[in-house]
Amino acid sequence: MKYFAGMAALALLYCCLSVSAQSSESPQSAPGAKDAADSSAAVANTGTVDSIVFATGIKDRAPIGSSTEFGPQMQKVFCWTKITIQHAPFKFKHVWYNGDEKVLEVPLRLGYASGRLWSYKTVTPGTWKVDVVDDAGKVIGSGTFNAK
Repeated sequence: MKYFAGMAALALLYCCLSVSAQSSESPQSAPGAKDAADSSAAVANTGTVDSIVFATGIKDRAPIGSSTEFGPQMQKVFCWTKITIQHAPFKFKHVWYNGDEKVLEVPLRLGYASGRLWSYKTVTPGTWKVDVVDDAGKVIGSGTFNAK
């Protein structure tokens, strides 16, 4: 039994060393040529917020009752965003603020070149803001509304 365990350990060590030796070799490229892996790693996956709307509801993936002022009878406000991206999938979030206080983060994921996604919050009176934040923490869009 010890013999087989020893042989397995040697085989694993051999495989690791051969993989390490192969990965340390770098292919020669023509002067001035860029490595394709380096150029693709430099491309950041970012999105563009085409539209941000606050509404009282969503029907057929579109906002209904859109406004920037909501009365005391309104409790639930939807933040609807239309986003265009460079590469799918794209992870981002809606970050809800009441004044300067962050009250909610809603993670969202877009799997196509563009899409309409939304989140909602039961609001209290105040000035509200929703930031659309990409996975790297960059604010790519923002909108505000008032609740009375």
